[in-house]
Amino acid sequence: MANGTVMYANTMPRSQSDGGSLAEAMKKDAQAVAKQYPETAIKALPNLATKSEAASVQQFFRANNYEAVAYVESPQVIVLLVISSTTQAGFDKDYPAFKELVNSYSYFTDSVKVR
Repeated sequence: MANGTVMYANTMPRSQSDGGSLAEAMKKDAQAVAKQYPETAIKALPNLATKSEAASVQQFFRANNYEAVAYVESPQVIVLLVISSTTQAGFDKDYPAFKELVNSYSYFTDSVKVR
């Protein structure tokens, strides 16, 4: 990846989004970013496919921060797959690798048993 670009995964409890819907989680996330960074532009990007379903994607960009978040539904949480770069060029160069990350995502279970 280009210097200044990172990708990572995070989760958001469904209870954090009104009604637990993916659309509400995305809306709340966008509102939180806009409140913290009013200069941020937010736009929808085309959905990306995971191994089993589509992930909705939003892009957040402002000076020195270019980010996209793919939101994936699972039973207990909303999974956030994120790419963040300090430059538009780095974001554009590394976005294909982000697509590969999202394409590789697969939900296994929410019933992990430890012996």
